[in-house]
Amino acid sequence: MTHAQQLSSLAPFTPVPVRRRRDGWTRERQRDFIRHLMLTGVVKDAARATGMSEASAYRLRKHADAASFAHAWDVALDLHAQYRMFRRRQEKRKVQAKRAPSLMRRITNADKANTAYHNDMKRYI
Repeated sequence: MTHAQQLSSLAPFTPVPVRRRRDGWTRERQRDFIRHLMLTGVVKDAARATGMSEASAYRLRKHADAASFAHAWDVALDLHAQYRMFRRRQEKRKVQAKRAPSLMRRITNADKANTAYHNDMKRYI
């Protein structure tokens, strides 16, 4: 599965149907949680950013109708890890470029793919 397919698979996830509460997991909070999880990679931080607790996020994930939500959760963590690796590679290249400027001029197909992935990530940030 390509990065673009992974990103697009996040958008149509089906929120977990839960009893409506003013302070509960609304559809919007579930979507915000997944978006923050993709950005931070930390469940506690994503839950806090949406005004919910980490424990309630894990309870929601275990809900009987949460398969789509759980999948989006896993994809968000995977995308965050891939994004971190991409950023590390960029930083490493900057250091290498200072040592040997000709390295910056060598753009491989892998670099182009990473740049396309980074641009896809920007749409969700």
